[in-house]
Amino acid sequence: MTINSERTTLATIASEAGVSVATVSKVVNGRPHVSSTTRALIESLLHEHEYVARRADIVRFPSIELVFHLPLTAYSLEILHGVVVEGANRSVDVVVTLRRHGLRDPAAGSLPWVRQLAAAGRQAVIAVVSEVSAADLAALARAHMPLVVIDPINMPRSRVISVGSTNFTGGFTATQHLLDLGHRRIAYIGGPATAACNQARMHGYRSAMEAAEAPITKSYVRKGTFSYGDGLTEGAALLALSSRPPRSSRRTTKRP
Repeated sequence: MTINSERTTLATIASEAGVSVATVSKVVNGRPHVSSTTRALIESLLHEHEYVARRADIVRFPSIELVFHLPLTAYSLEILHGVVVEGANRSVDVVVTLRRHGLRDPAAGSLPWVRQLAAAGRQAVIAVVSEVSAADLAALARAHMPLVVIDPINMPRSRVISVGSTNFTGGFTATQHLLDLGHRRIAYIGGPATAACNQARMHGYRSAMEAAEAPITKSYVRKGTFSYGDGLTEGAALLALSSRPPRSSRRTTKRP
């Protein structure tokens, strides 16, 4: 993705609006003592120029935005704990935001959202979300606001720093554990087929099965949405199969 590096300055907006830079600054930072007409004009120009305030121009205590995609899970709480503890160690405030879709609410535009972050003095964004849009990335890049994405379902084409679970290793290790217990008919329930993390986990599962020369039954590989409800649904579908994965009641000896 190519981001326009040229920045519109407060002076540019002030010149076009016929007001002082101080007046434009008041509007950008949400301060009072600006007439409604002048405020509307300045906001219109800010939107037209896709202006986002520089974080360096806003004096606040250091803070970052931690964005979670709902619903929260035990996995989310582990990440929250780690980020908050590290933030406390570095004297950085962590502001938690909950979203249902992506980095921001669908009804809001990317620029207004990033503008709010900048006005609040956020230094960076850590996102634990399902999807990352090109518009959000462009707005954050325009504001020179660092972004780290944790375990995204979709990997953006532009260069983004991401932190992921050891998905392949996890899938391989879990499958190998069942194989070591003597199981041969092992099923896999994952997330969307297009999710990078799901693909890595499934490849780990397949790798362990193929290395052990264990058969992979097509109906045993299921996909859902990483939700509790889908886990119940797909698990019930497996149990309803005529050749369902067996539930062993006897103890087996681990292979050397």
